[in-house]
Amino acid sequence: MSISGRALFLLSSSALCFTALGSGVALAGGSTSGDGIETVLVTAEKRVEDVQKMSSAVTALSGDDLLQRQITSVSDLQRVVPGLVEGDTLGGVQKAETIRGIGTANAMPGGDPGVAVSVDGHYMQDSGFVVRDLLDVSRVEVLRGPQGTLYGRNATGGAINVITNRPTQDFDGYVTAGVGSFGDRNVTGLLNGGLTDDLAGRVAVAWDKSDGYLRNISPIAPQKRLLNTDSINARATLEYDPSQNFRATLSAYGYQNTGNIYAYRLLGDLVAIGGVNFSHLPASYINPTNDHPYEVRQDTPTASYDRARGASLDLDWTVGGLQLRSLSAYNNSSTKLGIDLDATDATPPVTWGENFRYNTFSQEFQALFSGVNYNAILGVYGYWEDSVFTRQFRSPSAIYGIDYAYAYDPAPTLKSQSYAAFGSVDYNVTDKLTLTAGARLSYDRKSMVRGFEIISQDLGGVISSTVSDDHANWSKFTGRVALRYELTPEANTYASFSTGYKPGGFNAISSNDPAYRPETVKAYEVGFKSQWFDDHLRLNVAAFYNDYKDKQEFVLQLSAPNANSETAIKNAAAATTKGVEFEYVWKATDDLRFDGTASYLYATYGSYNSADTSRPSLGIIDLAGNMLPGAPVWTTDFGAQYDVGLLGGGASVRMDYTWKSSYFSNAFNRSNGPNDFGLTDYVPSQGYLSATVTWVDASSLWEVQLFGRNLTDNAALTYAAPSYAGGTSVNYAAPRTFGVKVTRNF
Repeated sequence: MSISGRALFLLSSSALCFTALGSGVALAGGSTSGDGIETVLVTAEKRVEDVQKMSSAVTALSGDDLLQRQITSVSDLQRVVPGLVEGDTLGGVQKAETIRGIGTANAMPGGDPGVAVSVDGHYMQDSGFVVRDLLDVSRVEVLRGPQGTLYGRNATGGAINVITNRPTQDFDGYVTAGVGSFGDRNVTGLLNGGLTDDLAGRVAVAWDKSDGYLRNISPIAPQKRLLNTDSINARATLEYDPSQNFRATLSAYGYQNTGNIYAYRLLGDLVAIGGVNFSHLPASYINPTNDHPYEVRQDTPTASYDRARGASLDLDWTVGGLQLRSLSAYNNSSTKLGIDLDATDATPPVTWGENFRYNTFSQEFQALFSGVNYNAILGVYGYWEDSVFTRQFRSPSAIYGIDYAYAYDPAPTLKSQSYAAFGSVDYNVTDKLTLTAGARLSYDRKSMVRGFEIISQDLGGVISSTVSDDHANWSKFTGRVALRYELTPEANTYASFSTGYKPGGFNAISSNDPAYRPETVKAYEVGFKSQWFDDHLRLNVAAFYNDYKDKQEFVLQLSAPNANSETAIKNAAAATTKGVEFEYVWKATDDLRFDGTASYLYATYGSYNSADTSRPSLGIIDLAGNMLPGAPVWTTDFGAQYDVGLLGGGASVRMDYTWKSSYFSNAFNRSNGPNDFGLTDYVPSQGYLSATVTWVDASSLWEVQLFGRNLTDNAALTYAAPSYAGGTSVNYAAPRTFGVKVTRNF
């Protein structure tokens, strides 16, 4: 049975089973407010809890926080969450989150992320659309550190939970229209209300179109603007509440972006670099990106397409003190990309493209129960995935002497199944001391068919072909134990030990490579959470040490002196990450608030040996002691918000500043040193300043928001790595932008 057929069967089976049982419980969440700092309620550990009472490091942001700080995507969260950095993989094409220095090296089918992204409790293997656009969100929860018990696989770095707004019986909605820099125009609409006494619905739609901020200055440019947006995002939810004991929630979403989500840029004197690609350039050729980060000269179209759609069904039922849940979700997504790989308009064109397609279904059953001194959860989980990856490369005969191309045929196709059983209990040893213990047993199975062809029409077509059909399976027991002690009603401290696991996988781009093994981690954490001065000051601190084994990393093995073979993922490394994170909120007056974070992270390899595709003459390089990619030593952010009466209504003025120290985007830690041959992965320190002014009229029917992002117009380098042809492939943060949004509520 196909995944889509299995999804339909299990969705309907879950609905029938739980409907037959009777009635369930409503799951609360969000925040309540008083005179002091609001109490934030989260479901990060699958039950409603005060984030200040949890024995783990969690950052929670409400929908209002996201709006005031102009956080419109998961990518923006790195500005306000300590230890979170959005990294780049696959040459900067794919985005991947890292927490405390841990993310993923393999973002294509066959691999798995190191930070699990979930929407309403449903795991998203391909989270690209969530990363780019948050729509109708109630809150976002970021769990820092391994989550091997309740989340299991693919959460060795942490987890990000996006919680959308639920339908209510009250009829309301809004329409928002906005304009901004680089021709940005956007419209968002929402409609919510009761359809019957026990059925409510909610629909949100967002459209966004911009001209792009990257200019292609070539006189023969097929596109004058790149990194543009042309997207539509929609979500519809129905909630059925026939009684206080049963609730069914059906949700569906769709997302599509036909703009350019990626553009290839090179730094370097390409004429001086020369080689087979750049030797054709005239001596007068100037690479504009060297002096102008937002300019390129390219003669081949950049094409991209990003689409995602899916549905979920959640059922909640309560009998006595037992709460049962069923969470079912189906997701289908695809990404297509084609770029100008020579990145010029004066050499024979070299083109490159990738296609991803994911088809997944997940099913989770939970049982929650409690007694006088404990709260507990038991659950089982199943996950099924069919995914396909293809890559194309073509170079004319003027480059290599013959017409040359490669393709993956048959396309690397992954079939993956994952099953788990888990449980966790919070036991009150005394009225001040709480013990948390949990465990999870995971089983993963993957199979992949891979084919690779080298093609030359000058030599008659296919000149080389390999095909492999492999499968592997793994199992792992992970767990967590923690102690939390309440020093006072406003302050508590905790200590925890946990283990995490990311399953093995296959290299989609290496047809002869066997499966690599799972990655594991042992994590130690202590923390202190407190509120002072009648809940007007919140201070939280966490210190951690993580020990990773069999870390999955890209490795190049030399097949002959000064010759290199294909790069592949291997269990090549051991690594440790350690650091301290600090968060605070200070409500100085009823109208003035300050908040911020600071973190120190030292993330290094304990062992790692690999050759470098860009420096094969150096042979195998010992990378022990090198910094992990995407792991700045210092990060900090500061925010201030002031509320004031204005024009018969109320206004909020907010400023946020984020700073990161320098880091590397590759494990080789190249920084243009004596043995780096002019190559670099070094990303300099960077700051980011943003501000918003939001005005709401006295009736709360009209809202106007003015915003500015990257107000210092810092062309911050976010990714740097040697390119296949020479020079450095780079990405930059978006330039300074301004905008205004007008909202009519009803």
